[in-house]
Amino acid sequence: MSSFMKKYLTVFLMIGIFIIPAAATELYFWHVFEGPLQAKLEDVINDFNLSHSDIEVRAVFMGNYSALLKKLEDLDSKNSDYPDIFLGYSSWLSQISHEGIGMAGDILSDELLTTLHPKLLEDASFSGKQFGLPFNKSIMMLYINEDLLQPKQIASLNDIEYFDTFLSSFSNGKRPAMAYNLGVWFFENLLLNLGGDLNDLSSPAAVEALDMIRDNFKNKHILIKSGYTFQDLWTSRKVPIIFSSIVSIRFMEKKIDFNWRRINYPAGKGGKPYSVVSGGNLYVNSSRKKRPSLKIFLDWFYSGDRLGQWCLESGYLPISESHAGGEVLRGVELVLEPPDENWFSIRKKLSNVLKNSIINNEPSLEFLKKIK
Repeated sequence: MSSFMKKYLTVFLMIGIFIIPAAATELYFWHVFEGPLQAKLEDVINDFNLSHSDIEVRAVFMGNYSALLKKLEDLDSKNSDYPDIFLGYSSWLSQISHEGIGMAGDILSDELLTTLHPKLLEDASFSGKQFGLPFNKSIMMLYINEDLLQPKQIASLNDIEYFDTFLSSFSNGKRPAMAYNLGVWFFENLLLNLGGDLNDLSSPAAVEALDMIRDNFKNKHILIKSGYTFQDLWTSRKVPIIFSSIVSIRFMEKKIDFNWRRINYPAGKGGKPYSVVSGGNLYVNSSRKKRPSLKIFLDWFYSGDRLGQWCLESGYLPISESHAGGEVLRGVELVLEPPDENWFSIRKKLSNVLKNSIINNEPSLEFLKKIK
């Protein structure tokens, strides 16, 4: 081989070394979505990966929130790192190590933070610090079959004072007006819009709320079905209304063959409905090693139309009033559940009270006093 060829080969090899692409930084995203929600999340992540050759986000399905929390607690016990990105409830911040959670609110720019609803940001904060960011938030909506109701009946459903009357007048002892799964969420909203407070579950408003549920069940105005099967009673036209999460439409829409609408929870005397926020927030690993990549992903997702598109296509609550469907936020007072470390167990006791109260004849106040 000539000296010229040797020099040429050497230069070619050296150039080749420098143009070998670096391995992409991998970000593991733990989530709990199934069905259409999982597909939508993966669509979003694929869009990001296609436009960022140096970063690859990998979605990891964790089963459900309980399984995800258990996995995080296991990592805590072994002093192991949390995943790069994960979903979780705000109540978890008092249960898992803060040292493992990065400040997502510090990674996202102040300009982007101001575009998000302040109450939803508050739900992802802890001790005055913005640990997380709102991601898949939900409120309860009233779903109405317009074909089964008259315009005056529909109009009356905006006011909580007429709600009880509507249930009995529609049913008239012959046909139930509503289906319900005895979930705590409905009771919480009912309590608030009757003038109560989530910090006092034995108040007169709480008694009124429980009485309303029990009486309408006994009078066959409300049908009780477990889990999500109560929604089938609405989609099959057996009842004209249900209360369900805003995201539920993604699981019901293919079964609907009638005219329908959804509105915010009926308002109390103040004229503006209260609605309890549920759902997860997005948290990140505290490691500085991947912080630049995390910032790129968060800036990409929370800027422009991507965040609004995620909420619109997934069915979740818009996280900004400026997004499509943001009128839902403009017409409601969002309420967070108490930041009590014991709230989960209180909520569980309340669930048992709701179930036991429709079986036994003990006064509602006596049931509610058992929740401490």
